Amino acid sequence: MAYIPAQVARLGNPRNLMPVENFESVHSRHSNLDGEKVQMSRTIRILLAAALAATTSIGATAATAAAKPQQSPQPATSTTPRAIAGQYLVTLKWGSDIQGLLDKIGIRPLFTYGTAVFGFAARLTDLQVRLLRVAPEVEAVENDAEVEVVVPPGDPQTGEPRAVDSWGLDRINQRTLPLDGNYSPNHDGSPVTAYILDTGIQHNHPDFGGRASFGYDAMNDGRRGEDCNGHGTHVAGTVGGKVYGVAKNVNLVSVRVLGCDSRGAWSGIVAGFDWVAANAKKPAVLNASLGGTPGVSQVDTAANSLADKGVFVAVAGGNDTADACNYSPARAARAFTIGATAKDDSYATYSNRGQCVQLLAPGTDIKSTWIGTRVNTISGTSMATPHVTGVAALYKHANGDHAQGDIMNWMWQNATQDRIGQVPASTPNYLLNLGGL
Repeated sequence: MAYIPAQVARLGNPRNLMPVENFESVHSRHSNLDGEKVQMSRTIRILLAAALAATTSIGATAATAAAKPQQSPQPATSTTPRAIAGQYLVTLKWGSDIQGLLDKIGIRPLFTYGTAVFGFAARLTDLQVRLLRVAPEVEAVENDAEVEVVVPPGDPQTGEPRAVDSWGLDRINQRTLPLDGNYSPNHDGSPVTAYILDTGIQHNHPDFGGRASFGYDAMNDGRRGEDCNGHGTHVAGTVGGKVYGVAKNVNLVSVRVLGCDSRGAWSGIVAGFDWVAANAKKPAVLNASLGGTPGVSQVDTAANSLADKGVFVAVAGGNDTADACNYSPARAARAFTIGATAKDDSYATYSNRGQCVQLLAPGTDIKSTWIGTRVNTISGTSMATPHVTGVAALYKHANGDHAQGDIMNWMWQNATQDRIGQVPASTPNYLLNLGGL
């Protein structure tokens, strides 16, 4: 029988209770009607269209505190909501004649999908949308929206790092505080490939030792997966950098779905999932430190499908102090959704919470690689998630290419339980632990 944490067992699986049809776009926070500035995620935010589908939110209240939180997230950053007018994600019934449908309605697709999901993305006229909605082979038509990575202010540094320069590595290597300055895994992830769905990777960064390579680029700007933003390189460094990484010899592959200006689209993110589903070199893991609300069913389907195909999928829970069950792909039923903690073992004040958060990992003030051969210290569930992805790579090195559910169960069984303070109600108090790997 599969092992399920007590909190999760009591709550059941909320993800399957949330069907999605035609959400207009994505955003990590809803703006107040009076124009008041709202607290945005420090690392990832998704831009909101004018019309938001109604969602049911589970109220999260703070649990009894074991320690006062000390983290101080950066000030809020606000932008004007921007949907991609006239751009859509179309999901078809498996086996349908995609090209025939495109030709019949006169559509030139931006992307076609055929492995993780079945369908396409395209700019469409109102008439084309109406024709698609009544076509028998069409399952869903959803508005596309712009995705933007917000890299918080940091202090890129140079110089020689210490032996254990990331407190996150130190913390997952022991059960209790204080930290002892040690991170000593028994495996290094060398047979495993880690796909980084993000802004790309600086492939020649010295911390990667030649192990980072180009996989896929949805931006079509000729950069071939090269990171010109920083976020993806930071995430990759935590997964598998030789200094800052959990799995210090894993193979890193850039799946670039966000550009130099930190912008992309849901359609490109789905294309990234689809490419990995078709091309993954196994054993494999994937890190998706991105997400937004309201959810998009095609994104959730892509994450679920990839997990079903044997690639371990870890996704960020989000940084809005909100219910992760309203976010994609955090709510995807078979992705592993991660919340963040701080160095003093408190729940990160920005981290999303609720039933769809399944495991916690260090996320505040995480030092890792940065573009330009530098390092940077930033915060977010984006920083927590690659700790989990790295441990999944170590698990596959130690135990072979197991299924998503097997690895999730192992992580729950080996997690440090009930050590984190201020964990919100309905959020499991399970902290990632190396578990002897």
